[in-house]
Amino acid sequence: MPVALPTAQEAKFYDRHNALGAYNICHALENQVTTDESRMHARILGYLILHAPSSTAQAEIVRAIHSCAQDERTLLELGKCFRLWFIIPFKKSRGRTPTPSSHPSRRSFDNVKVNLKEIMREAPRDHRGAKDQALIRDGYKCVVTGIYDAMAEVDDTTAMDGTVHTELAHILPESTCFNVSDTSTSSPEEVFLSFC
Repeated sequence: MPVALPTAQEAKFYDRHNALGAYNICHALENQVTTDESRMHARILGYLILHAPSSTAQAEIVRAIHSCAQDERTLLELGKCFRLWFIIPFKKSRGRTPTPSSHPSRRSFDNVKVNLKEIMREAPRDHRGAKDQALIRDGYKCVVTGIYDAMAEVDDTTAMDGTVHTELAHILPESTCFNVSDTSTSSPEEVFLSFC
């Protein structure tokens, strides 16, 4: 049920004059608009000031309200944006909880999940460990071809698609790409030694 904004005296702003000014703008807007949707958007702005999670968040909301205080339409659009992009995404779903899946591959997925928890506790110390983690992460498939690795558990899907022996590829971090240009006069040895 919609609830009107309380008066500024009831809201108790104490020494926060900017917040009080922004709240008064929202309260006046709530009383001026004629449609329920516009009233809701004005109330959203007012209640965001009253119930901001932190003083920083409140200051940002107040700043946004003051920045468009001269234009009623822009203020209502601001309230609409908060509703669409901030409130609705956190709204609880009212639908029924779907029944759990009894998909035949569920057991193997659970096995992979257990393996993943065991293996991914720390960074791999060798090439084999890195490859095992990459295979689990990628579902035992080659990321280029989509064909299953020879280490994958054999089931109907794997048997139909076939398997291949995959190789681990290392992705270089950005830090190894500093000072790379065509005009460099460094010799290959100097470049190599700069990484050591």
